[in-house]
Amino acid sequence: MCERGGSKIGVSAVGKKEMKTGILGGTFNPPHIGHFVLASEVKYRLELDRVIFMPAHVSPLKGEEETADPGHRFRMLEEALPGEGYEVSDLEISRGGISYTIDTVKELQRRRLDEEMYLIIGADQAAAFDSWKAHRELTERTTVVVAKRKTFPLPDDSRFRIVEIPQLEVSSSEIRRRVKRGEPVRYLVPETVRRYMMRHRLYMHT
Repeated sequence: MCERGGSKIGVSAVGKKEMKTGILGGTFNPPHIGHFVLASEVKYRLELDRVIFMPAHVSPLKGEEETADPGHRFRMLEEALPGEGYEVSDLEISRGGISYTIDTVKELQRRRLDEEMYLIIGADQAAAFDSWKAHRELTERTTVVVAKRKTFPLPDDSRFRIVEIPQLEVSSSEIRRRVKRGEPVRYLVPETVRRYMMRHRLYMHT
């Protein structure tokens, strides 16, 4: 989901509890343990029914090193899903090009009526949230959940629901560099992802 509201009521008109769905977008190039720890922690803390991983078709970050084919990134996520209550969606990949979060949220709400949406973002994304397309509408349509890290200061902002997560020093860019240099990445990514990267020789050359 790239940058630069649906009701949030928890009970439907007939008294049935809404499903609480988290949305975690990104390039996932590749997906690593930090992504899954984040999803798991938010799901647990906010008692979500499910978390949807939403891989972008293309990276919104200019100058990023080699980006694996969208199909590879989707399948790595699919193979690494922690279990029940986690999904991966190809909505943005199928749409093609750069997707804006507001468009993705609207489409999910159209497909998933009576689900309460929680948009999961990082502290660095929260700092730039005012530059996102239709950011005010996003706060109306979803509960914006910010993963707080001790190393990244986060100003008080009533628009956000803050969740503290375990501090893990791992990033997709570092994993790509380690793969290119032939260094081990075991335990930095799920084993299914590590095997997939090796099998398809992803990130070995840039």
